[in-house]
Amino acid sequence: MFVTDAQCRIDEISKIRLLTWKEEAHARLVTPVIDNPPGDLALVSDEVHTVRSLDPDADAVGRVLSL
Repeated sequence: MFVTDAQCRIDEISKIRLLTWKEEAHARLVTPVIDNPPGDLALVSDEVHTVRSLDPDADAVGRVLSL
């Protein structure tokens, strides 16, 4: 899980490596993005949730963190 403001950029090689690893490891990436569009993380995440804060009462935060 990435908890981020999505201000990162993912280059093509890193994207390919991450997607390959996810497939080999049977892993999923769930990304709560704090108050920004997901940007490059949408390309590698299985789920993206845009949230205003990490308030545990928010539906997306509860889903992501299983609260």
